[in-house]
Amino acid sequence: MSMMEGVRSNTALLLLLACLPLTCSFAPPSSLGIRKGKLFKHEVSRRKNLALSCSSVAQDHDSVIASERAYITGVFQPALLSIKNGRIESINKTSCLEIERLRKAGASEGTLVLQPNQLLLPAMVNGHTHLAMGAFRGITDAESFKGNVVEDLFFKLEGALTEDDVRAFTRMGCWESMLAGVGAAWEHYYFGEALASAFADTGFSGVIAPTIQDLSGPGTVLKGCDWEAAIETTIRMHRDESLQRKGIFAALGPHATDTISPSLWRKIASTAQQEQLPMHSHVAQSIEEYRRCIDRHGCSPVKFLQQQGVLDADVSMLLVHSMFVSSRDLAFLDPGRHMLGLCPASAVQFGFPCNFQAWDAAGFKIALGTDAACSNDGMNVQQEMRLLAGGGVFGVMSSPEMQKFEKEGEGAEAVQQARQRLFDGSSMSSLRKLFSTVSSNAGQMHPHVKMGELREGSLGNLLIVDGDHPNLWPSTAPLRTVCYANLSPCIQGLMVAGRWIGEVGNFQESILSSSTFKEQRKEAEERLDCLLRSLNLV
Repeated sequence: MSMMEGVRSNTALLLLLACLPLTCSFAPPSSLGIRKGKLFKHEVSRRKNLALSCSSVAQDHDSVIASERAYITGVFQPALLSIKNGRIESINKTSCLEIERLRKAGASEGTLVLQPNQLLLPAMVNGHTHLAMGAFRGITDAESFKGNVVEDLFFKLEGALTEDDVRAFTRMGCWESMLAGVGAAWEHYYFGEALASAFADTGFSGVIAPTIQDLSGPGTVLKGCDWEAAIETTIRMHRDESLQRKGIFAALGPHATDTISPSLWRKIASTAQQEQLPMHSHVAQSIEEYRRCIDRHGCSPVKFLQQQGVLDADVSMLLVHSMFVSSRDLAFLDPGRHMLGLCPASAVQFGFPCNFQAWDAAGFKIALGTDAACSNDGMNVQQEMRLLAGGGVFGVMSSPEMQKFEKEGEGAEAVQQARQRLFDGSSMSSLRKLFSTVSSNAGQMHPHVKMGELREGSLGNLLIVDGDHPNLWPSTAPLRTVCYANLSPCIQGLMVAGRWIGEVGNFQESILSSSTFKEQRKEAEERLDCLLRSLNLV
């Protein structure tokens, strides 16, 4: 029975719960090794926010979660979610009264009955990442961002990376992401198989796009990262069912319009259509890219893609940053297939946020991302929502009204009117629409996996949040606090592809204190030190 067909009877609900296996996984995947092979108990008397005490071993058995406040189709409502084989198998409406009865009766193992204060959300989806670049966090300064920091600094650092470096550094980005409530990311970087290994090592999920370059960039010099190898790796990952069972999927990752030749762009588009793979690319991300397109092809980056037939490919495409995209360029795009990838916190450092209001007004969806931690400086995509929703009013400072006021000390009313005009024109006034930028928008782009929604068939990526935490209290408007508050300290549990990461109720500490995390961090630190020394940067 589907969720919308109504409330099951009490008898049917209890039968459903009784048929579940007698184990409940609150541990990370076995490849992770946190408390591997051990049992540990969640004692209700010590952790009052947990609904029951149960053993924690990694497994692939079915599980059921009962929540009075599950975020489904844009509304918090009581529901029972059944997770099987890493996917949400079914969602059934119920009532708070029924869940309270289950709570008092004591649910069977394999069932988690949340407390009334706990929110059940889809784990967030980060729409654009370079996870390994977290290793470069702090290496930049204000001077670095005066020019093209990507070409002037990052390309040089990346050209010295090894496959093992990328695997080690990416693990740290995966942990940072999951600790912020992110269950999946659209990742774009070199050494695709190392990325997939890092995702599997930590239990993270997402869509990996091995970076493709043939004109310039690290992909032209890194061993095993040439354009042919990148495409072959992408297709191999795409066809790997063992990766898919872990929630790891592939996309084609053309880097940008100035680092890829016209002939390779055409090949990528053809491959995307043949394999039914999304494309994930930086487009019009810098003035240098724009100038090169004008010089080489006599047109803008978007027009160039249109001329090469890339935009006609019947697949989805994520166009990231898009700072130099005009209204004429938007006319070449299709809202049904093309999505804007926007990274506000990063864009204000290396460039500026694009005119996302124009994209939204034209019917395009927006996927928020963090970009790289070295230009953000964090991987908490939830914090990007505030910048998206309120960023428009920063335009007051550069408005003619403010310039007149600053110069003459008159016209304060005009300044306030300008502020109101910009505020009223904000396209992210809807909380449901705002949350979709870190959940279902990017989560629904891939034809072979659905993420970012509590919906039947979606990947089992779930987030449990304490609605009574001081950061969210009082949770009278839970969706607003989820969008605007500091959510990370409130996280009590994260499920990725049907498996719990760390301990429910002791989420952050169970990860950070684990021997696996400490060992992986140590390896990353040693590799970073070696890399920086080889480049005479320490």
